[in-house]
Amino acid sequence: MDSISISSARSRKRSDRNSRISKWRTDPMTETQPSRRERRRLEIRDRIVETAFMLFETDGYEATTVTEIAARADIAYGTLFQHFPSKLDLLREVSG
Repeated sequence: MDSISISSARSRKRSDRNSRISKWRTDPMTETQPSRRERRRLEIRDRIVETAFMLFETDGYEATTVTEIAARADIAYGTLFQHFPSKLDLLREVSG
């Protein structure tokens, strides 16, 4: 996977995340705001994706372990699997 496609995927993901969050903040017609738990869940998921992106880009997919992603994202190993069932699913999310 080349760094250009990963970089553009990362930009799209960040843009998607920002639009989700800003919609809740600025749309007066939105009746429900995300709960603290939902905001925290999104923040953790984004941190996992950004960490995986960085490690996949620098070390490569095969050399990167799920344990390393979890440690660098400062989450428990099992927490990663609450967001992504497998390392391959995480790669799919990172690559868009």
